[in-house]
Amino acid sequence: FESKDDYAHQQNIELLQRYALLVLNYATGDWMFRDGLGVINRSECDFPLYVTCKDGIITGLDLSNQHLSGTIPPEISLLTTLEHLSLWGNSIGGVIPPEIGSLTNLK
Repeated sequence: FESKDDYAHQQNIELLQRYALLVLNYATGDWMFRDGLGVINRSECDFPLYVTCKDGIITGLDLSNQHLSGTIPPEISLLTTLEHLSLWGNSIGGVIPPEIGSLTNLK
């Protein structure tokens, strides 16, 4: 990092990413803890089956065919660097939160 501000900014992004993933995890069926994955003392980028990262920042989330249910929480909008999101093949219900429209990097 070039400065303390750069480091602090990176830490804030990582904290928000962790929070957003945990909220999504609990809202859709606890997929992060299935098969003993867990998140304690691990980076979100340590889940290569689900999460794609670049330089420690989440750029993709693939939760296809993971037997998820529940709803997509508005906190997903905290994943501001997300370029790819795949949720097909699940039983997710409810409305798509309007906050997802703020993910302008999605392709």
